[in-house]
Amino acid sequence: MTQHETPPDRRPSSLLWAIAIGLLFAAVCGVGVQASGGAAVNESRSVTTVRLTYAPDVGLIGALVGVPLGCLIAALWGRGRIAHGVAFALVMLVGGLAGLMIAAVLGTETKTTVSGNAVQVDHEASAALMVGGAVSGLILTGLAAWASVRLSKSCCAWAVAVLPIVFAAIGVVLILVSVLSGGTTSELTARSN
Repeated sequence: MTQHETPPDRRPSSLLWAIAIGLLFAAVCGVGVQASGGAAVNESRSVTTVRLTYAPDVGLIGALVGVPLGCLIAALWGRGRIAHGVAFALVMLVGGLAGLMIAAVLGTETKTTVSGNAVQVDHEASAALMVGGAVSGLILTGLAAWASVRLSKSCCAWAVAVLPIVFAAIGVVLILVSVLSGGTTSELTARSN
């Protein structure tokens, strides 16, 4: 009697995807920006502070959305053309979201306007930068997912685990940067003409 060898399972682990997408969504939902400014009456200077913050309660909501999505991606991955296509599209959308978040955190500019005794602090990223981050995330994630499928079929069964690990790393880094960020403080001195 001959034994038939079953091919190795090339689908990623549901737990790995659940943790990865949960962490990424926790970062996307929980990271925020706090800006403040102040000027003293009859003084010619103002002080502004901008810092990243993390709201764990909102991050938990993001994780509760991300975990089932990660499980869905893992369940659909490698299950036939249509199911795999849906999983591939979901992975690309998550990559676009990651690119958007990275662009939002790393590409923001702080503008401070002093008018009399009032200080206005704007902390935002340009629309072009945000679109560029989202499109870059879509493209890079699509290429990485395609490469991991090709590698896992040919030689490296571990290749399907690379993408969720990258997503998890992005989530952890965004959360750590927001928690450990001391913020930036600037002091402006108004000139009198």
